[in-house]
Amino acid sequence: MKLERLEELLASLQALISLSTPRRSIEAKHLAEELAFFCQNAIYSEEQLYARTTSEIFRYVQKALSLPRELQRYDVPVAALKFIAKCGDLVASYLLEDYHSFYQSLKKWCLHQNVTVRKTAFSALCEFLRRVSSGLTQGVNKEASSSVFLYFIKEFKDVMNSASSSRYENEMAIRGYGYFAAPCLLYMREEEVYYMFHDVAQQAVMFFSAGTSHDSLTEPLPAYMESIGSALHALPRADDAVLVRLDAVLETFFKHFRFVTASHFLVRYIFGFADGCTYSVAE
Repeated sequence: MKLERLEELLASLQALISLSTPRRSIEAKHLAEELAFFCQNAIYSEEQLYARTTSEIFRYVQKALSLPRELQRYDVPVAALKFIAKCGDLVASYLLEDYHSFYQSLKKWCLHQNVTVRKTAFSALCEFLRRVSSGLTQGVNKEASSSVFLYFIKEFKDVMNSASSSRYENEMAIRGYGYFAAPCLLYMREEEVYYMFHDVAQQAVMFFSAGTSHDSLTEPLPAYMESIGSALHALPRADDAVLVRLDAVLETFFKHFRFVTASHFLVRYIFGFADGCTYSVAE
């Protein structure tokens, strides 16, 4: 019965993917939400169901995210983004295989002018980056995985080094650095890992210097803090240069965001991750 219902859902979604009218968009949205609910509650205990349908589900998600940005309604791409955010583990292997085009699709929606679409896309992006990073650390073929890792690091670095990058592009890059900190020591030399930390810290200082406690820039603060903490955690040791850069981050943050409620979250993120570091301070 479960398999039949799932096949019905997928067939209905396939018939509605053209989305020629708002009514059909709403109908497809409800079908997509039912699909996500169904997968969360049924697919894990049904091995046959999992094997026969995950590739088809992923194809639907790809089609939904490949729709143009200029739509009358965004119900279907938002439903697909929610599916990735909630059920990314179901299609994790496909995310790694098709990382390039899928990342570009997510990037398109993360830069959308609609606030709801953009926030949902960032949630999906975080799950996507988490799954890809996990796949890189667990991958047995290091040579093949290396090209995936280098692609994303180049993407993040190019964005952060470009003066024309928007706030949301920078936020995507800083989140990416955070999620990819774990596999860094597998694919990068030690000096490159230190450079990555300094790059993230410098970007955070620039971001903090541009904002105040009363504007919309407070929203991405946790992402910046988590990324700094993750990059710090990836370091084999924290030497003088690292501590100086970290001090600059803290000083700039408290100077510009001293009125942010519960600003101690910065200390919790940074020093919570830093517990695993070996400190090396010159005499």
